[in-house]
Amino acid sequence: MGNASFKILPGNKLIIEKFTGIFKLAEYIKMKKEEFSHSDFDSNFNVLADIRETVYGMKTDTPDEPIMSVTEYLKSNKEKIGRRKCAFLAINPDQVVSSIFYSNFIEGLPIISKSFTTLNAALDWLAIKDKKEILDYLK
Repeated sequence: MGNASFKILPGNKLIIEKFTGIFKLAEYIKMKKEEFSHSDFDSNFNVLADIRETVYGMKTDTPDEPIMSVTEYLKSNKEKIGRRKCAFLAINPDQVVSSIFYSNFIEGLPIISKSFTTLNAALDWLAIKDKKEILDYLK
């Protein structure tokens, strides 16, 4: 079973999204609805998506099917998406490929995304100065 959670860090203008297990669109949508309605949510905060512990789909899925579903969900909620960067933290080829698919499918949204294999590289790209809370959260 998959799990999706988030943490908003207003001081860093950052939303951390963490995914574990088998990626399930229903879990993602549930998390995004909670995130969008959170009192600290800002549509222009950057996103750090930690997908290092995620498996995408089942053997019958096409590799891009879950990502197409995610981007369609985001496009249907465009008013909640501001100008932002999205850094994917990935460690295996399937995760990197998924983040590349995401980059290809977000056309029309004001998001710039990139995949990273190290947390420090992702945080540097997002221009995060205060890294301690993030490092503690993602241990």
